[in-house]
Amino acid sequence: MKTKTKVHVVTHTHWDREWYLTFEIFRMRLLTLMDNLKDGIKTHDSFKSFSLDGQTVVLEDYFELRPEKKEEIVSLIKSQKLEVGPWYILPDEFLITGESFIRNFLISHKLLKKWGIEGIKVGYLPDMFGHTAYTPSILKGLGLKAAILWRGVGDASRETEFIWSSPNGDSIHTINLIHSYSNGAHFGRDTLKMKEVFRNEIETLSAHKTTNNILIMNGTDHEFPLYELPSYFPDWEKEFGDVEILHSKFSTYVDSVLEENPNLKKVVGELKSPKYEFILKDVTSTRIYIKLANFLAQKLLTRYVEPLSSYLWWEGESLNSTQIEYAWKLLLKSHPHDSICGCSTDDVHKDVEVRIRSAKEVSASLVANSLYKLAKYMDIDYEKGIPILVYNPYEYERDGEVSLFLPIDTSASYEVIDEKGEILESYIDVKSKLDPSFALESLTFLSKYKEAVSPALVDAFSFKRVTFLAKGLSPLGFSVFYLKKKEKISHREGISQDTAFENRFYRFILNSDGSFNLEDKINKITYENLNYFEDVGDGGDEYNFSWLPGDEPINSLKKDAKIIDVKDYGFEKVIKIHKEIELPVAISPDRKGRSSKRCMLPIEITYKLLRDLPRVDVELTLTNTVKDHKLSFVVEVPKRVSEVVNDGYFGMVSHPPDYRIYDDNYTEEDISRYAMESFVVLNEEKVKLSVVTQGIHEYESHIVNENTKLTFTLLRAIEWLSRDDLTTRRGHAGPPVFTPDAQCLGTYGYRYAFVLLEEGSKEEMYAKAKDYLYEPVALGVLEKEKKVHSSTLPSFEFDKGLLLSALKVSDEGDSLILRLFSQRKKEGTLNIKTHEPIDIWDANMKEDTLVHISMGEENSIPILPSCIKTISLKRVKGGK
Repeated sequence: MKTKTKVHVVTHTHWDREWYLTFEIFRMRLLTLMDNLKDGIKTHDSFKSFSLDGQTVVLEDYFELRPEKKEEIVSLIKSQKLEVGPWYILPDEFLITGESFIRNFLISHKLLKKWGIEGIKVGYLPDMFGHTAYTPSILKGLGLKAAILWRGVGDASRETEFIWSSPNGDSIHTINLIHSYSNGAHFGRDTLKMKEVFRNEIETLSAHKTTNNILIMNGTDHEFPLYELPSYFPDWEKEFGDVEILHSKFSTYVDSVLEENPNLKKVVGELKSPKYEFILKDVTSTRIYIKLANFLAQKLLTRYVEPLSSYLWWEGESLNSTQIEYAWKLLLKSHPHDSICGCSTDDVHKDVEVRIRSAKEVSASLVANSLYKLAKYMDIDYEKGIPILVYNPYEYERDGEVSLFLPIDTSASYEVIDEKGEILESYIDVKSKLDPSFALESLTFLSKYKEAVSPALVDAFSFKRVTFLAKGLSPLGFSVFYLKKKEKISHREGISQDTAFENRFYRFILNSDGSFNLEDKINKITYENLNYFEDVGDGGDEYNFSWLPGDEPINSLKKDAKIIDVKDYGFEKVIKIHKEIELPVAISPDRKGRSSKRCMLPIEITYKLLRDLPRVDVELTLTNTVKDHKLSFVVEVPKRVSEVVNDGYFGMVSHPPDYRIYDDNYTEEDISRYAMESFVVLNEEKVKLSVVTQGIHEYESHIVNENTKLTFTLLRAIEWLSRDDLTTRRGHAGPPVFTPDAQCLGTYGYRYAFVLLEEGSKEEMYAKAKDYLYEPVALGVLEKEKKVHSSTLPSFEFDKGLLLSALKVSDEGDSLILRLFSQRKKEGTLNIKTHEPIDIWDANMKEDTLVHISMGEENSIPILPSCIKTISLKRVKGGK
């Protein structure tokens, strides 16, 4: 007898919190959906369950305005009539860090626990614009049993299930929504039409199924359920024949598939093919101001707020957990794709901008507060001068430049000394002005402002930037330096036109157009015209770039720049340049070319040349004065490389250096334009060059005259949420809403660096990138504080190639969580020293302890190659 196919119908809604309408307007519709849910389920016996899009924030949004309904909704979840979780929000995967993805889950888990309910054990990822290479590692690390996803799989698998693996081998069973999360949505259709939709889906998906199960997704964006629909299933079963139609849940479908233990195809790495559905890859550069702010907010939380707060907790201080969670929630609410990707209305993105800025401000204040409190545990000699407490967020010992604003007497002269009294190289910029929004330099002001009995006692205008070269900063540790007055005024720096610079790693030659040549003295190769600019017209929308017929790129080569300032501080030389590029003011009225009218786009470039490092730091400020264009900085190397690699959540991701596919089989252009987290590396023979960015996530690679050319998108200026006339995509990707703010007119600041590699190993790539990305932070201890006791903080020693990902207090508040990942080819060791015995446990990303590893004051933890390791540090009972 032939076995009937089980057709699992999951009724759901896909809830974008904000998109073509604002959050509050969508929330009013959410109230209607949720208010009617209990009665709809209660009065329709055949309606078994409803899925709430994998997001617990939807419940939080609802309970905020309907607190009296909480018990009713919780009851529905407990009775398995309503399926929720596992995420707080559904994030875009390419514009966030792996740690943000994990916090997303942890905050959801905490909320569900507070409400006494559980989320589904399935990684529901229905509408992300592609999926990152290391997402399987996160899903596995969180203990989820399977993933459900759409978009980007392409021809890697045309089956309804496959095994998805990260490059390091972490794997998870994956449900492939071949026809999207809306293949059984009603879209307002009557039941007769719905019957034909189901018939066609069953017939089509039968050719792709790997087991005796088919999944029909009965819902779509903001859609309310048809509660009566499942009552028709018995009649449809008889008419269709050989099927059993179940009103089902995600968890039931996954269990049914896994029970059959199918032999599934293995798919490895990034899923970003636009062959069968839009990937909308250019959202990585839309509304660039959001990306830049988000990068800093994530960096503040994971590399400064959480580690410093965990140290406070270790010393017995309060954790600030409420403020940390508040900052995370602000940021996470900005991580759905319609928010962080920049593809919504102007009003929506004003809200996004405010949330991210608020997350940054809360985070900076928490960093300042933590350093202020931790100073009480440090050995400080207030007689030596103004104490400067420095925290090194980098996992290795290093020398590093430290900059902070301190209140000083500009008529006096100062020097910086270390704890032994040795004078350090330093300088003070007496013309600098404090900007509290530049979070990492303004900590002393934020701390003093928070604690002052009256704001009148805090003179922001007296704060000036002090910069010095700190030596021997311990990994994830603290050092104390002192700013003291000196009798004789000396000036190391002076204004000149001498832009020449050379150290033991490279020779820097500034070109007249503002680009530069870099002679790599280690690898015996010269890179010419690095950091020139290229501009092209853009007839696209918030989702996709669209090239204009006949448009030729405009570049900044051989167009003179003006040197504004050159200063030599000994350990660094700083060159400031003004550059203007003449560009068409907009697209032509027929959208087939660019306007004949032109205007200037000004750019200020600052090159920081470091005596002791193989790196050129760039700070760039541009004022966008024109519309409908894409502006990039360019890196070209004299070598046809076989691959370009960029960083992902927990390792490197490799891509071909040049390709383009766009034919009748593709929904949008597929081109060698990629998303990175922070850095890209060209590494072949003598070419060993890394470009590290802070908030720039999009780059494009091509082979030009046997050279490899990379363009990094600084901004894309467009003014439509969606259009249907693109040269790179078929039809609309959203509603055709006018969005003039997406032209990004105004001033933007960027930071990036060119880094020369010596070995070209993954260990070196990460070490040098992180050395740039995670700068030391400092606090001036302006008032003498009574010492509590000597520090009992743990110390860490990471073997080369072991990289820190997280250092935080567990959500349970009972242990220190440390996560790292290995880029080593061989086993490495993490050494941990404490002032008292501790227990160390193997843990997962959910922060469950698994296996006891070690106990004592000195612990050596073996770390396997390419693995992601989470450990839990707990004080031995009877300890502090």
